[in-house]
Amino acid sequence: MASRQLMKWSPQVHQDILISVFHNLSLSPDDWARVMADLNEMGYSFSESALRYVWRSSLH
Repeated sequence: MASRQLMKWSPQVHQDILISVFHNLSLSPDDWARVMADLNEMGYSFSESALRYVWRSSLH
Protein backbone atom coordinates (compact mmCIF):
# COMPACT_ATOMS: atom_id res chain seq x y z
CA MET A 1 0.00 0.00 0.00
CA ALA A 2 1.30 3.42 -0.93
CA SER A 3 1.71 5.87 1.91
CA ARG A 4 -0.10 9.17 1.84
CA GLN A 5 1.86 12.37 1.83
CA LEU A 6 0.91 14.68 4.67
CA MET A 7 0.23 18.21 3.42
CA LYS A 8 1.69 20.97 5.58
CA TRP A 9 -0.76 23.86 5.25
CA SER A 10 1.04 27.15 5.66
CA PRO A 11 0.25 30.78 4.91
CA GLN A 12 2.31 30.39 1.71
CA VAL A 13 0.16 27.46 0.55
CA HIS A 14 -3.00 29.48 1.19
CA GLN A 15 -1.56 32.44 -0.72
CA ASP A 16 -0.55 30.23 -3.66
CA ILE A 17 -4.04 28.71 -3.81
CA LEU A 18 -5.67 32.15 -3.84
CA ILE A 19 -3.31 33.41 -6.53
CA SER A 20 -4.05 30.39 -8.70
CA VAL A 21 -7.81 30.78 -8.21
CA PHE A 22 -7.72 34.45 -9.15
CA HIS A 23 -5.50 33.81 -12.18
CA ASN A 24 -8.06 31.34 -13.48
CA LEU A 25 -11.40 32.96 -12.61
CA SER A 26 -13.06 36.18 -13.70
CA LEU A 27 -14.96 38.26 -11.16
CA SER A 28 -18.20 39.99 -12.11
CA PRO A 29 -18.83 43.57 -10.98
CA ASP A 30 -21.04 42.20 -8.18
CA ASP A 31 -18.24 39.85 -7.11
CA TRP A 32 -15.78 42.76 -6.96
CA ALA A 33 -18.27 44.75 -4.87
CA ARG A 34 -18.56 41.88 -2.38
CA VAL A 35 -14.77 41.49 -2.24
CA MET A 36 -14.38 45.20 -1.55
CA ALA A 37 -17.09 45.10 1.14
CA ASP A 38 -15.31 42.20 2.85
CA LEU A 39 -11.94 43.96 2.68
CA ASN A 40 -13.44 47.20 4.02
CA GLU A 41 -14.89 45.25 6.96
CA MET A 42 -11.38 43.88 7.59
CA GLY A 43 -10.13 47.45 7.89
CA TYR A 44 -8.60 47.99 4.45
CA SER A 45 -9.35 51.34 2.87
CA PHE A 46 -7.83 51.12 -0.61
CA SER A 47 -10.12 51.69 -3.57
CA GLU A 48 -11.40 49.07 -5.98
CA SER A 49 -9.45 50.73 -8.79
CA ALA A 50 -6.23 50.44 -6.75
CA LEU A 51 -6.91 46.75 -6.12
CA ARG A 52 -7.69 46.12 -9.77
CA TYR A 53 -4.45 47.89 -10.79
CA VAL A 54 -2.36 45.78 -8.41
CA TRP A 55 -4.27 42.69 -9.47
CA ARG A 56 -3.66 43.28 -13.20
CA SER A 57 0.01 43.97 -12.49
CA SER A 58 0.39 40.64 -10.71
CA LEU A 59 -0.95 38.68 -13.67
CA HIS A 60 2.08 39.45 -15.85
